[in-house]
Amino acid sequence: MIASVTANPGLQVIVEVTPNPGLRGSSGRALLSGHYCRRDHARRRTRESASSIGITIMYLSPHMTKDALISHLRDHALRTDGPFRLRSGAWSDWYLDARQTTFTGEGARLVGEAMCEVLDPSVTAVGGMTMGADPIAVATAIAAAAQGKPLTAFSVRKEAKDHGTGGRLVGPVGPSDRAAVVEDTATTGGALFEALEVVQAAGIEVVQVVILVDRSEGRVGEEAIRRGLDFRALIKPDELGVK
Repeated sequence: MIASVTANPGLQVIVEVTPNPGLRGSSGRALLSGHYCRRDHARRRTRESASSIGITIMYLSPHMTKDALISHLRDHALRTDGPFRLRSGAWSDWYLDARQTTFTGEGARLVGEAMCEVLDPSVTAVGGMTMGADPIAVATAIAAAAQGKPLTAFSVRKEAKDHGTGGRLVGPVGPSDRAAVVEDTATTGGALFEALEVVQAAGIEVVQVVILVDRSEGRVGEEAIRRGLDFRALIKPDELGVK
């Protein structure tokens, strides 16, 4: 069994339940985090209480979340059998199909938790251009909810819909929100900044730009900063072992 009960984005706790003949249902794993374990004495009490019923607790740092995310991307999403043509039109020896991570349960959990660690505290909505940003936005909103922070996910269509409610912006987001625009990978940032402009045109303040993997060699970050936005890149190519 795996469960997530999160109250503090800076702390993760893995709870491993070991079989105990005297206890019913004492098998499986749970991923937990919470403010109740923030201090050493609280951690010690938690370990002692858990040990009495056959549970072992290990504490993980935010860096371990990032390391696990990098490993998942490297193992499942990274391809080095190029050449590949990128959205920008450029050619590359490597390609990152980030959806091989973001569309899996474990990958989405890691992405959501890593995103929550870098989000501006004032952000109330997160999203970007469909479809690369979609699973990131939803995973982040779910991770934030587990930490007790309300967060809305939204999506930007590639073109306006001519039926139903129409438009390009999808989701329960409005002018009262402060948004972070996200993308899975970026070389020139074309899709990212297009989505950003759609959000701004809807009267929503964008305060932050976050990229899962930034392959722009700093250009996207420079443009975001020039526009007065906070910029974060979770992972750089060299952390995946590519250039």
